[in-house]
Amino acid sequence: MKAIKIIAPDSTQPTAEAETSATEPTSYPDRTNASFKTRFQTRPDTILLVEDDPAIRELTQLVLRRSGFKVLVADSDVQAQWIWSRQRDQIDLLLTDMLIPNQTTGMELAKRFQRERPHLPVVYMSGFGKEIGEGDTAYLQRAPFLQKPCSPGDLVEAVAFSLAMAKCREGDLD
Repeated sequence: MKAIKIIAPDSTQPTAEAETSATEPTSYPDRTNASFKTRFQTRPDTILLVEDDPAIRELTQLVLRRSGFKVLVADSDVQAQWIWSRQRDQIDLLLTDMLIPNQTTGMELAKRFQRERPHLPVVYMSGFGKEIGEGDTAYLQRAPFLQKPCSPGDLVEAVAFSLAMAKCREGDLD
């Protein structure tokens, strides 16, 4: 039987590759345009992801991180509130499931956060239809809605579009 020797870099020392991977994604979904890709050469936007399903949460987080976003993750409204209370000024977008644990909805969570930051962009997701929005269609029409499951390209496109629109409203275009 042959022995296999594995040589790996010292994981205690940062490498040039490790330093750039936090801000430079390794790949983008096919439909991502060049201007969107270029934005991540400065500072990645921070997404607060609120999703109670572990598989969907992990996959969504992976897609967003590989697309260059910094992702803060919550599996409930309680965790989302805790993250928001400590990092509200760093959060650029709320990506939330419509139905989340602890007697609230993604829409209620968004309204709560937008009382403090009125122009916070929001993207909603649900395995159910848009009608899950409890009849508040005017409020729901202000934000993209993703039907789960959705493609990585659709996810990144909705997030990028919402962020770009928010920056246009704020006059903060690069």
